Amino acid sequence: MQNYMGIDIGGTNIKGIIMTADHKVLSRACVPSCSTAGSKKVCEQIFLLIDDLLLHAKLSTQAINQIGIGIPGHWNKEKRVLSHCANLPLENIPFIEKIEQKYGITVITTNDANAATLGEYILGAGQGTANMLFVTISTGIGAGAIINGRLFAGSSGNALELGHITIEQDGLPCSCGNHGCAELYASGSAIAKAAEYMFFALGHDITAEKVFQAAAAGNSKAYFIIRDAMNSLGACLSVAAELFDPELIVVGGGLTKAGPQVIDAIKTGIQTRCAKPIAEHLQIKPAQLGDDAGVYGAALLAQNEYSNSSF
Repeated sequence: MQNYMGIDIGGTNIKGIIMTADHKVLSRACVPSCSTAGSKKVCEQIFLLIDDLLLHAKLSTQAINQIGIGIPGHWNKEKRVLSHCANLPLENIPFIEKIEQKYGITVITTNDANAATLGEYILGAGQGTANMLFVTISTGIGAGAIINGRLFAGSSGNALELGHITIEQDGLPCSCGNHGCAELYASGSAIAKAAEYMFFALGHDITAEKVFQAAAAGNSKAYFIIRDAMNSLGACLSVAAELFDPELIVVGGGLTKAGPQVIDAIKTGIQTRCAKPIAEHLQIKPAQLGDDAGVYGAALLAQNEYSNSSF
């Protein structure tokens, strides 16, 4: 029996599953990342998760073919380390090597958005397609692509940074070093920040969800914030649609919980900005796997690399 481990490392939690080749989940676990406690503690938490998964599945390390890991940030493929990671203290830390040395299992890594893309493609909303984009919209904007049935990661593994497409040439400065990036205008954090600037009463803890609720209740300032953000989102994703001509765009992330406005805004952006042949056959669907897309995708990544087969 071939078994694969998938791990989704986030700034708050680290989640994992052990999955068989026919996608049966044998065990699952979740531990806090402890990201503020330093790299050593985060590595210890990863080890704790792996130990828990093996214990609950009643498996030895020899029963695991490979481990797939999805993690936010930019990879240095040659050195097998993160060259940039905003919310985890793992930059230039050889934690992949540490896992392999401790457990004797080969580790395959990818960006967390790529892992979620693979999860939705194989087990979620993307089933039955060959060319698909997955977009996650929450604090930032991430994306991944399936091209001709294969995960497209780019030459360095960092493809589809849609959140950093320039949509305002002389726009706001971004932490990436650019100006006018899409996630400064169309993400959940951008909506919340715009609401803070507008000074209307949404409470002390302003979130994108609260702004959507205020707009739905008739608050004109909230309405204009949401309108502008959704226009920016439509512009960003219409660029992706023009570049990749996918059959389907799957939309996930915390912002989609605000309701159908997000999906509707993307559809409107595609219809008004994209060439007619592209817009006519393109479908927009909400993600199906929710917060589990990344951990399922990580396990599938390990399975795909092991079998060297095309999805």
